[in-house]
Amino acid sequence: MNERNKTISVYLLIIMIGISFCFVFSTNVYAEVAEQIDVNEYIVQLKQMKIEIDENEVIIKELTGFDGREYILLEGNSKGYYIFNKTNKVFLEGSNESISPYKNKKGELYYGGCLEYGYKSEDEIVNIFQERKYSLEELKQIETKQNKIYNDSQHDKFIKTNKLSNYSSSSSSTAGTTIMVDNASSIGNLNTGFGYVNGGYCGYIAAAILISYNYHSKNLNWVPSGDYLDPQTGGPSTKLTNKLISIGQNEYGQSGGTISTDIKKVVSYYCDYYVISYNQTSLYTPVANFSKIKSHISNDHAVIIFGNMPEYPNSNKVNHAVLCYGVLDGALTDYYYVHYGWSGYSSVMVAKSNIIIGSMYSCW
Repeated sequence: MNERNKTISVYLLIIMIGISFCFVFSTNVYAEVAEQIDVNEYIVQLKQMKIEIDENEVIIKELTGFDGREYILLEGNSKGYYIFNKTNKVFLEGSNESISPYKNKKGELYYGGCLEYGYKSEDEIVNIFQERKYSLEELKQIETKQNKIYNDSQHDKFIKTNKLSNYSSSSSSTAGTTIMVDNASSIGNLNTGFGYVNGGYCGYIAAAILISYNYHSKNLNWVPSGDYLDPQTGGPSTKLTNKLISIGQNEYGQSGGTISTDIKKVVSYYCDYYVISYNQTSLYTPVANFSKIKSHISNDHAVIIFGNMPEYPNSNKVNHAVLCYGVLDGALTDYYYVHYGWSGYSSVMVAKSNIIIGSMYSCW
């Protein structure tokens, strides 16, 4: 063998050894993380809330908060994700039906609360859904929000003195009571075909879903035109959402961002225009709270929650609107069942403390 071939052979050997080393190193790192975390502590809590999860198919990932705190993600192989506060083991958000926001993501992963999912790329944090870099101002806002949630959280204060191990899986006090609006599947099944319009119109999208829900569950008069419904899903069509947007813009000078009183005006105009009998309510914090939302859910009224969350997908605002159609009451903490307002996230559980409510709206 000549010198040139020897040199090439040495290089190939080095590369092969390097690849083998990297593979083994990477595998050991993930195994190490799994060994350090007792997944049963988290699965027991999910089962207490009657959430079934196959512990043999769980992928464990560690998330870093924008506030510096640590979080744990349990991720299903195909779908399903569950995010916990690592310190007190409290379940913060997740879904059996949605694909994990961190699916196929590795390396340094970041969590900033509802809808704020990031990963590190070239020393900067990138928003997973929007594929754009967070600005320093945004990171500061999210850190402030997370600190407020953590410090003000009633469940967090409770858990600090009541360990999860104090409860048995059969305890009704930790399982809580799930309350859903009648025909909740007409909202929860709308993974697509729910009138999504790009441009930060989350309040109008939530209102369109609410109107279509009222149509299916209460009064056919809520949707006077057949083309206001998606022919495949029965949810609202983009025509219905655009109708509400045009009312807001032309009659009230509204922009994309809305609060409960804005949507109240729009729905009032819509109902009066089509001669629809209706009732409605618009409340602000502190009156707009978990107890009030639970009361409406108990009466089969889906509720739009306007709170401290980012809009999706093309806005830097920190206010967002989601449609709540159920609650889990009386568990280690309380939860909302919400439609986030975009494809694939129609059935998500969010801890009460993970949303800072600004206002709420409902019509029926």
